Amino acid sequence: MRIETLKHPWKCAAIRSGLMSIIAALTLSTGYFGEGLADTAGTSSASVSTVVTADIQAGIERHIEEQVRLGNGYLCLPFKDRELKLKLVRVHTEYLANLGPRRHFACVDLADVSGDVYDVDFFLTGLVPALMSVT
Repeated sequence: MRIETLKHPWKCAAIRSGLMSIIAALTLSTGYFGEGLADTAGTSSASVSTVVTADIQAGIERHIEEQVRLGNGYLCLPFKDRELKLKLVRVHTEYLANLGPRRHFACVDLADVSGDVYDVDFFLTGLVPALMSVT
């Protein structure tokens, strides 16, 4: 998980866009995320579930809701020398990505009780939104 304070949001978007391009290129060229293919090799493509961005959004929103419930109304996250008490501002649907079989990327904005907004990136695993887990 990566946390970044949004002092220059345009920089975050440009950097993220470049990183997503690099991740996609590495995924396609090296097969880095291919280890999950072994258990689906013998099945037809019709029986393999496809995860779409709406599934990834539902998965990250479910994770955040669960953490907020456990944190008495806040997603509590250690950062530097303190613990942030965060609430979801928005999911960056334009950056949701399926990185490979059962591997996904989600980016969200979370606001601290102090008013600071943080850009937080999550990597998730799983095929079904209700069962996706943050890695």
